[in-house]
Amino acid sequence: ARSVAANTLFEIGSVTKVLTALVPADMVHRKELQFDDPVDRYLPSGFRTPRRNGRAITLADLATHTSGLPLFPPMPGNPLEVLARYTVSDLRTWLAGLTLSRDPGARWEYSNVGYGLLGLALANKAATTYDALLNRRVIGPLNLKDTVLHPTGEATRRLAVGHDPKLAPIPPLDLGIFAPAGALRSTV
Repeated sequence: ARSVAANTLFEIGSVTKVLTALVPADMVHRKELQFDDPVDRYLPSGFRTPRRNGRAITLADLATHTSGLPLFPPMPGNPLEVLARYTVSDLRTWLAGLTLSRDPGARWEYSNVGYGLLGLALANKAATTYDALLNRRVIGPLNLKDTVLHPTGEATRRLAVGHDPKLAPIPPLDLGIFAPAGALRSTV
């Protein structure tokens, strides 16, 4: 077992959302988009998010958990175990058939799928990957040298080992396309 040190990389989970939310703020500041823009405007071709009573889901709805989207799409088994295999195509298909239970913007409900969709839309708008966009717009400018989505090289040796409720070691979490909701690793 490794000892925890100042340079140990921990999964910071949903704190990732704070950094993800800085990306659209930066893009608004640069006049590249507006918070009240419909997310569909920036999603890859073929995506259609559900509307309700004519109201589209906006970037602000996603960032503030008021989109009407649930925590995760329905998945067989434990979502934390199947997320890595959930594809952009799966998300597109699920969204095309989804009926919202309330108007976007009407009420707060925590949504990891909303943040996954936000990351996908912003990366598509910037014609890059979410990882590259986050690094260019947030992690680099804030000089967060030990904050990464996908540790490589020597950083992998500094990853803290997670444990299940029975204290058995578990592999690192892989959120796949939902990385913008909680996949960052960072040091204290």
